[in-house]
Amino acid sequence: MPLELESRVCGSVHVVVAKGRLVAGPECRQLEDLLHLDSRRHLRQIVLDASGIQRLDSTGLGLIVRTAVSLRRRNGDLRLANPAGNIAQLFRVTRVDGVIHAFPTQEDAILSFMQNQPTPAAPTCAGCSVMIVDQSLDFAAFVATLLAQHSCEVKLASLVSDAKILLRFHPVDTILLGSGPSPAATAGMAPILQAVAPKAKILALDSALHTRDAQEAAAEILQLLRSHRILPAQA
Repeated sequence: MPLELESRVCGSVHVVVAKGRLVAGPECRQLEDLLHLDSRRHLRQIVLDASGIQRLDSTGLGLIVRTAVSLRRRNGDLRLANPAGNIAQLFRVTRVDGVIHAFPTQEDAILSFMQNQPTPAAPTCAGCSVMIVDQSLDFAAFVATLLAQHSCEVKLASLVSDAKILLRFHPVDTILLGSGPSPAATAGMAPILQAVAPKAKILALDSALHTRDAQEAAAEILQLLRSHRILPAQA
């Protein structure tokens, strides 16, 4: 089975789910390219879900170790989630389990990063701490960049489950809901997150913003926030 990668973010943590073979050749280059993109996005905390890895050769194992060492030099780390039985055994035999921290679930691995983070500083703009929940990392990054220019403290989450974890450590005043994995999931996001963050103002973003002209999308997002007095009215 060729390597399949699913990628998402939970705050400053990048979660990568790998399924198939992680071996020398195109598969290792595929994962390496994804991890290299992280460095350009300044993501230094990675959770690699290894539950679906069917085969791991010495090159794949070396890539994992090399990535973890590189991240630690930049005050980050790579942690494994739910390694399959044969992969866990390989880690024990090669003693890599003494170098790479492994956790039974994705949530445990994500929490291991969250629990070691210092208490976040107060947002630079009162009432302007925002979480963006959207499956598209690129769209979420676009919104985050836009709001950062307006002195907002911004957190990203790809899934509602990740947003729930993040809110335990980083409460926000406003939650912007983008697209979920399905229309039903998107429709159900608001009540789930309102239960976790009852004081937060939750606003839905138009799904068409993903493909709209960037300038038009930015104007619509800013207008939405101004209409709800999250951002000050334009002078």
